[in-house]
Amino acid sequence: MDVSESLPQRDGYHHATVAVYGDPGSGKKTLLSILNKRPYKRETDGKVFTFNAQLGTEYSTRVSIAIVLYNAVHRPAAFEETLQLARKESGFTCVVQTKFDLVTSDYSNEHLSHLQFAPRVAYKYDVDCINVSLTTSNGVSELLSLLMNYLDPPSAPKATSLGLLQRLRDALLDRIAALFALPTRCMTSDISSELSQITSDEDLYNRLRTEFDMAWGDRLKQRLHAEASPWSVGVHRITHSLVAKRRVPSERASMEYVRQNTSIPIPRTYLPNISMLVMDFIDGDMLHECWNKLGLFRRFRIACTLRVYVNQMRTLRRPAVGAVDTGYMGGILFGDSRHGPFESLSRFRRFCEYVACVGWRPLVALARIRGEKPPPMPRPSLDWTPVFTHGDLNPSNVLIDRQGTVWIIDWDSAGFYPSCIESVAMWHVDVNIHPDDDAISWHGYRWFIAGKTTEEEEQFWYNFFSGIHRFRGIPKV
Repeated sequence: MDVSESLPQRDGYHHATVAVYGDPGSGKKTLLSILNKRPYKRETDGKVFTFNAQLGTEYSTRVSIAIVLYNAVHRPAAFEETLQLARKESGFTCVVQTKFDLVTSDYSNEHLSHLQFAPRVAYKYDVDCINVSLTTSNGVSELLSLLMNYLDPPSAPKATSLGLLQRLRDALLDRIAALFALPTRCMTSDISSELSQITSDEDLYNRLRTEFDMAWGDRLKQRLHAEASPWSVGVHRITHSLVAKRRVPSERASMEYVRQNTSIPIPRTYLPNISMLVMDFIDGDMLHECWNKLGLFRRFRIACTLRVYVNQMRTLRRPAVGAVDTGYMGGILFGDSRHGPFESLSRFRRFCEYVACVGWRPLVALARIRGEKPPPMPRPSLDWTPVFTHGDLNPSNVLIDRQGTVWIIDWDSAGFYPSCIESVAMWHVDVNIHPDDDAISWHGYRWFIAGKTTEEEEQFWYNFFSGIHRFRGIPKV
């Protein structure tokens, strides 16, 4: 049921009962006086809300909203029990850390712990949590906005002139990309005779480390500039038309999903009963091998083709984040483990915000050692809507075959993620993993292919990447 439909309305006002829980000295009476003081008007649409606030007790009747106060100076002994009680007696519960203005803002361990309180509690208990000073009123507007938006979710904001111009620009760029995208010529060949020779894992393993496979693997290491690495590149040439790689969770499912729902050229997969991922060998050059040899117009057309591919993927949506089949979250931004699955999008958002905060804390300590101004706490305004994402669209995962078709390979990082992840992952590879491997001109096409990212978004996901190793997930197989 829509919450707004159940709210009593009189004289055009939205009315709601609120129970306030907290220990003595946490600011309960002050908050009651603020909520009961007067009607509050939402600036975005002019709707007016009034609150009937009362002290919450274990004998409270059912209320619309419960607010649990947490005293930053004198930590409550039974916070978790109070929170459980409040949730049982209300339709919506949030946590407010009060007295935060009395904590010295010196980026000491104590100060940082208080700063981390809100994202930590939000993730641990899956509730909204904000800091409010009831003496200076700092944060009160955020609290009121939170309550009003719960009671009556606002409609989508009207597009501004700037927003309309951005949409017009994107539509124009999409049209240009469609006009200049390279044609796809996915040649299919009969490989039934080659497949018939591989009926078991033993048949496959007998084709690994052969002279044919070793020679191709050495050449691939040279192409990837990995000659000095003692490790294999992980991809084996098992026949003239087939390659095999270690099976990564969800990669096959992602590839089949893309094949069924887009026209993006990707290798076909075979032999699902085999322990490795067997797929087509695509005869061509990786983009990082040939980019500097291409003319400006050819580069532009490849970028147009990739933009078309990314737009196709972004039309694929679903409510939850993670891999197509399992819902686990993984990829180059998410460390060496899989996390999730997350039961809701808000749960995923709160996890990311907490991880980013944990990753931010050492950066603050480093800035203090250097005598520099600490970076701001990560609190970006992101569109968290999950869209299908490749997750590692770097030049070694883009192939140009002998007919000029642009292929996308390596789908082990793919899944449903916020749309900015595609561009952020490209930025992360270009700036933090392989800053010297690819031409500057390729970096300049990132915004055109996958969209612009703000400095705030890049800093948020950099903080996230810095903190994710501290969170235990499921090891990748």
